[in-house]
Amino acid sequence: MTVDDLSRLLYDLNVPPRLYRLDGSHFELAHVIAREGDGWVVFLSERGDRSGAIEFAHEYDACVYLFGRIALALAGRNMLDVRQQ
Repeated sequence: MTVDDLSRLLYDLNVPPRLYRLDGSHFELAHVIAREGDGWVVFLSERGDRSGAIEFAHEYDACVYLFGRIALALAGRNMLDVRQQ
């Protein structure tokens, strides 16, 4: 999975864009993925700080982890509907 793949997936699932940033920019209480040096970092942007930052060597791992964090955040807000149609 790449950041572009993740972007399409989140869009297709109608995840509110305010919940995430895929370009490393900070937005209050958004889940963020950022390219740093040879690796990637995923964190929650909170008051301009990085909360719960986790570093990854590979884009795929960082994207999968970010998707999981976003899914958990949505489930916690009762905003995740995974019923089959």
